[in-house]
Amino acid sequence: MKCSNCSNDKITASDKFCPLCGSTIKKKNKTKKIVIITLLILFFVFILYMISLIMLIQNVLDNEVSITALEFENYMEKHDCYLETDDTSYRNAKLYKVKEGDGCHYNITFMEGDYKSLNEEFHKLDLNNKSFISNSYYSYKDSLKVYKVVTKKNSMLYGNASFDNEKELTKAFSDLKFDFNKGNLFFCSMIIFMIILLISIIFLIVVYYKIFKKVGLKGWYIFIPFYNIYSLISKLTKKSWVKFLLIVEYTLMILYIIVSSIFLNPYIMWLLFLLMEALLIIYYILYIFLNIKMTKSFGYSVGYAVGLILIPVIFLPIFAFDDNKYLGIKE
Repeated sequence: MKCSNCSNDKITASDKFCPLCGSTIKKKNKTKKIVIITLLILFFVFILYMISLIMLIQNVLDNEVSITALEFENYMEKHDCYLETDDTSYRNAKLYKVKEGDGCHYNITFMEGDYKSLNEEFHKLDLNNKSFISNSYYSYKDSLKVYKVVTKKNSMLYGNASFDNEKELTKAFSDLKFDFNKGNLFFCSMIIFMIILLISIIFLIVVYYKIFKKVGLKGWYIFIPFYNIYSLISKLTKKSWVKFLLIVEYTLMILYIIVSSIFLNPYIMWLLFLLMEALLIIYYILYIFLNIKMTKSFGYSVGYAVGLILIPVIFLPIFAFDDNKYLGIKE
């Protein structure tokens, strides 16, 4: 922030008068604009999150809805498709097959059973690229036919047809409550989650890039793990115990990753639990201390420190984009 009268650039947010010339400081209401823009971004992210959540819930609920073997048989008979007699035994999975014929333009099989049995039967199907099955919806085309598979909690529907009869097969899946198009809900929700994650990452990168530049550090430091926090600490405090705690935290984090990936027994689980508790304690000590120090280093009041600790998503952009300058270490 700069004085319009004497161009003094050492004015803090709490100053009402210029320390050099004594003139009244006319402050631009930039903070309000920053808060409004931040809230709009948060609202947009919240709307995206709710849309993706609704899609996931709808996908889960649809997985619970299924039909009975009798309903499958009745539907097939109404469309001139009749069950094939098959004496083959399939563990706990019961199969009801319909083969393509004069009145039926597709092959379709309904399976009932527990999930494990259905999964085994799915892998017996003569399909290519089985690894592409995701969230219980699978589709594949070869040079002659189109194949569709939808698995639910206790049932599975598998069908194939020529390209000319693909619409009839898709309609049958939909009528039997195995609507293949509902599989898109899961993928759409995942895409929205990725968009939210991308927006959040970009938001944090921009905010911390500006803060690092303000305190006299190079912006690209934010991309270097450990060194980014260590560099910021060096600009906020001279206390050696803070740097020591940071080193301890990263050491415990590495130890936690190594132990959790190699050893799994009750005693080790207790050790992991204690490591996690220690990490959380150290994290919150550093988090509160550094936020208070950053508030002092930019000349903000105690209220800003509380806001930065409790709702950083609102107050960090203020530190990044407001006109206040870095005043150095304030012990």
